[in-house]
Amino acid sequence: MDPSEPIDSSGIFSASLAMRQVHTKCPDDKVLQSIASKLFKTPCKKVKIEKMHGGNFNYVTGVDIQEDRSYRQNRYIFRYPCDDSLDFADEVAAILGVRATISFPVPEVVSYDIRKENELGRPYMVQSRIEGTDLVSILNFLSIAQKQSLTKKVISLCNEIASIKSKSPGRYCLQDLSSKKVRIGPLRIPLGRGEKNPLGISTRQQTSLQFMLSLCDAQVTYSKRNASYSQDENVWKAFSMISRSLHRHGFLPDDESFQLCHGDLWPWNILVEVEGPTSVQITGVLDWDFAMFAPGFMYTAPTWLWTTFWGRSVGVSSGPDIPFDKKLQDLRDTWIENTDDVLRKYAIAPECVVARKMFWILCEGLPEENRYAQPHHIIKEWQKIYPQENYMYVLEGRN
Repeated sequence: MDPSEPIDSSGIFSASLAMRQVHTKCPDDKVLQSIASKLFKTPCKKVKIEKMHGGNFNYVTGVDIQEDRSYRQNRYIFRYPCDDSLDFADEVAAILGVRATISFPVPEVVSYDIRKENELGRPYMVQSRIEGTDLVSILNFLSIAQKQSLTKKVISLCNEIASIKSKSPGRYCLQDLSSKKVRIGPLRIPLGRGEKNPLGISTRQQTSLQFMLSLCDAQVTYSKRNASYSQDENVWKAFSMISRSLHRHGFLPDDESFQLCHGDLWPWNILVEVEGPTSVQITGVLDWDFAMFAPGFMYTAPTWLWTTFWGRSVGVSSGPDIPFDKKLQDLRDTWIENTDDVLRKYAIAPECVVARKMFWILCEGLPEENRYAQPHHIIKEWQKIYPQENYMYVLEGRN
């Protein structure tokens, strides 16, 4: 399925389960008990292991430590990659960096070991366990009053994340492997796991246009280095032309700072507590694996709050979504009233919807299946906005 294809939110549970799996090939519980026993200096018999929902990339295991002479438990989460990961250290750094900069609850990194040569045989991170219910499991059951309360909290979260700025693009990374100090490090292209010889994008101060063009150049270099399909270079050439057009039309301003984006801010990554018939609190924001400092157009509206249909990929449905009843329209109006003009423009403008789709392809590379379908669709969407700017000839390799 095309990641931008909308899905019916009535299937929100099956959609979330597709993204979050109970992994059955986890390491043996005794290994995790042993690690926890040594880390927390407690007997293995006081360590309780709980299999939990994880994503496509990480196992997630709950670990409860029974306190002496009490029924209280200290609760933790073990996260570790399903397979070899080139950027698990960045996942640790993302949690450390974000936790130090936003007011919303983010798990604490209690301990980590990014080596493969350890008792687990793979990198792992131990986090504090935040109490709360994952939003995806209750969103459809909230009253309108509760959704209004939640909408205001989510808007505040989105605005606070976007307020964190940097003069340089990139991701949080560890200053060294033995400390919890972080800095902004290069974005590696293609962004993903198991990629051969990824290329680092410079973290020097630059304009957002320079950054977009450097992504295009990096993909060209990567394609040549790894003997990719010959037509790939045409895609990156067309995307560089769209990037320059975004700049001309004011969507990549030269004086713009890069802003933090979560990269996966959907209901399955938000924990909440229902406090009453008119109040819902956010108790935790999870899974910052794709967090990065990116151009402003990466800001997205939380459209899943007020639409019956919503896209799976980040922000592709921000612009044209139309709520299906007046009650949901009120939630969208709340977002409009509490979001500044610049962020609203980035969320809604059709140019930015196209830019977000293009950005993720520039970061992740082209898929093996239907390799050029998405670039073809993006160029057609751009031509609908600006009919005089038809870059299809570039994609097709025509002069």
